[in-house]
Amino acid sequence: MKKINKFLKIEYFFVILAIIFGSIFINVNPPFHSNDEDRHFLHAYHISEHGFLPELKVDSTMIGGEIPVNLTAVVRSFQGVPYHLGTKIKRSDVELRKSVPLLENNKRFETDHLANFFPIPYLPNVVAIKIGKKINSNPVALGKAARFGSLIFFILCMFFIIKLAPVFKTTLMAFALTPMVLYQMTSVTYDVFNYVISFFFVSLYLYYTFDKKAKLDLKAIILIILLTVLFNLTKAGYFLLPLILTLIPKEKIKVKFNPNYVKIGFAVIFLGLYFDPSFLWSSWFLSVKKDMIVESAGFQNDFFKSRGVRLTNIFSDPFLFIGNIWENLMHFKQNWAAGILGKFGYSYSELSQGFYITHGIALILIAFLDGNKEYTLNFKSKIALAIIGFGTFFLVIIGFYTLSPVGANMIFGFQGRYLIPAIPVLLLLLYNNKVVIPKWEENKHIFVSIYIIIILSFAIDKMYDLFYYAY
Repeated sequence: MKKINKFLKIEYFFVILAIIFGSIFINVNPPFHSNDEDRHFLHAYHISEHGFLPELKVDSTMIGGEIPVNLTAVVRSFQGVPYHLGTKIKRSDVELRKSVPLLENNKRFETDHLANFFPIPYLPNVVAIKIGKKINSNPVALGKAARFGSLIFFILCMFFIIKLAPVFKTTLMAFALTPMVLYQMTSVTYDVFNYVISFFFVSLYLYYTFDKKAKLDLKAIILIILLTVLFNLTKAGYFLLPLILTLIPKEKIKVKFNPNYVKIGFAVIFLGLYFDPSFLWSSWFLSVKKDMIVESAGFQNDFFKSRGVRLTNIFSDPFLFIGNIWENLMHFKQNWAAGILGKFGYSYSELSQGFYITHGIALILIAFLDGNKEYTLNFKSKIALAIIGFGTFFLVIIGFYTLSPVGANMIFGFQGRYLIPAIPVLLLLLYNNKVVIPKWEENKHIFVSIYIIIILSFAIDKMYDLFYYAY
């Protein structure tokens, strides 16, 4: 009976569901079709061939390295399919491209458009690519191998994240297996690293706050700081999220000096990492490779962009700025919600509105009913969590507003998936220990697992319909 109970733990349910549905997502999603996956995959391949620092072409106009011609050709052949116009892919075309050999001896110098991106998040993909080459070096097969690298890393990390949290496990599992989150976690992207660490912050906060045996010693403090450094180097703009760890009760901090100093130190380091540009990988990269010209991976280069001018305009007319942000929220609310819950095919195609409403309500109910009478989140803590969660939410949106062309009222380039790291913190606001239903408490991992099977099956069916012709 003990062995059965061991495998009834929520983290094991997560692993089983993630393996099954993650593998299906990898195979249903056409090669190199996730958000910017073509560039992320090619960047991972560059790292696997040339290491963390790319080469500079002799004429100093391109930065990257020599990679197989067939690799870039196959990757690019899958781009630009206008699914939003009803165009789809023939399965026979995918099968045909699987027969294209890598031909490593036929190479040419290719620009690595993400050369200045922090390389550590791509290590799971790099390892998978190297292993994949020994099995099947076809470009399509290598793309799938790289995706499996992301999935395996995600599953391993989430297993320990869910296991570590003394409470809120079911909510963490339910959101981690939301179609959009799983879609990103089965893609080649640095979002895998970004999302996983944001989940870790929530889990560590719950562990050190509620686990009676948990003590935040010097080793744990060093580990947290390292995790925060990696988080900031991976993707800027989420500097408020690590502040959740400053909410850990000071009696749980076991060091030789005043615990309040640890909290203040955390805040100074976390904020300092963001506001000191020398801590950004791109700044360090450019300081080491001063002679390199990094081709911009942006878009709409014909518009004039200046964050300084945008900020000046915001401070000169704050009411206009607030009005513009509100109008963007109202105009894009469904689009951004779709980007959090389920939006596929270069972010062009959404699931149904009914799905977003249903799954949104389901996540709210799961979070509300995922309490435990032993653990209490007081009102003061929830205020702090609201500031961190909603603060991150709006700062990311405002960040994109300041990067939009000067004079534009619309926010350019923003997608709902950029808000995913803030969602676990916001879901914590629903935590309560008053409404505890015994039958639900005993079987919630089973109920939620059944629900996840239903919504992921629905998402897979929609992906088939979105991407492929019936014949």
